[in-house]
Amino acid sequence: MGYTLSMQMIVRILTEFLKGLEGLVWGPFLVIFLVGTGVYLTFLLKGVQFRSIGEGFRLAFSRKSPSGKGSLTPFQALTMTLGGTVGTGNIAGVATALTLGGVGAIFWLWVSGIVGMAIIYAESVLAVHFRVQGQSGALCGGPMYYISRGLRWKWMGQLFALFGVVASLFGIGNLAQA
Repeated sequence: MGYTLSMQMIVRILTEFLKGLEGLVWGPFLVIFLVGTGVYLTFLLKGVQFRSIGEGFRLAFSRKSPSGKGSLTPFQALTMTLGGTVGTGNIAGVATALTLGGVGAIFWLWVSGIVGMAIIYAESVLAVHFRVQGQSGALCGGPMYYISRGLRWKWMGQLFALFGVVASLFGIGNLAQA
């Protein structure tokens, strides 16, 4: 006597599996992990987001011309970083948080924003430190490079790059902007 799964049963099993996975990935563990990492980096970097805010604004809006071929002005670097960081999710995410969480959500937005500055700073420093110059002379950096070169986990850096490509193909990347 053979047992066959109907298509509806397969869809139901897959749906339940994905719901469980979603609850695991997007649950309280992620929030605790991200805020905890931000707090850890804030202490490790001695409050870089507070100590260096004046210097950051001074550099971002200075008229200093870049030195060297392919260099960016501090303002160009700021706008490029903001363009890569602030996206539709930041805009829609704030509206969603206020709608679902009420006014108290503003407190947690500020907390996550402040500790997130330490994470972004650490990510930027690692990206610059572990970047490489390609054959064409262009500089390449980012998570896949500091995972491969910094942690010496080449397979994990390649996996990160692969998942980034897959995510962009399935609309997770910039489909909302398009």
